[in-house]
Amino acid sequence: MADVVLRTAAADDVPSIVGIFQRSRRAAMPWLPVLHSHEEDLAFFSAQIADQDAWVVTADGLVQAFAIAGDGWLNHIYVEPDRRGSGHGTHLVGEVKRRFPAGVQLWVFEQNAAARRFYAGQGFVEVEMTDGTGNEERMPDVRMQWSGSVADLRAHGV
Repeated sequence: MADVVLRTAAADDVPSIVGIFQRSRRAAMPWLPVLHSHEEDLAFFSAQIADQDAWVVTADGLVQAFAIAGDGWLNHIYVEPDRRGSGHGTHLVGEVKRRFPAGVQLWVFEQNAAARRFYAGQGFVEVEMTDGTGNEERMPDVRMQWSGSVADLRAHGV
């Protein structure tokens, strides 16, 4: 059994974070355009973890998943494709809810039905749909919100 740890992300986690981001997007959203180079992703995620709350889930010392949130927004959550369904995403969402107990929002691509089901299962509701003109991928998306219910926190073991 792997030793699973949820901890704050550090600068030296960025290469692992970028690898998970790229592999996960390819596996879960092959229809999504790739807009940035590996080097651009490294710079972007370096800035993200420096400026926001960021966590990683490790198993036996290897980063398996990550989340980045700030100002009541869950901006990124990705899990290694072969670790989907492992509970890592649920642990990360729980940490985000602890950090933002008054509520949190996120954007998810409309076409990403699996992610929408996952977030709904975590207590998020769909509150807005767009045609994608507001995101750089130009793909229709959905804003989802968790309203900070104490009962929901308890129900999800947070």
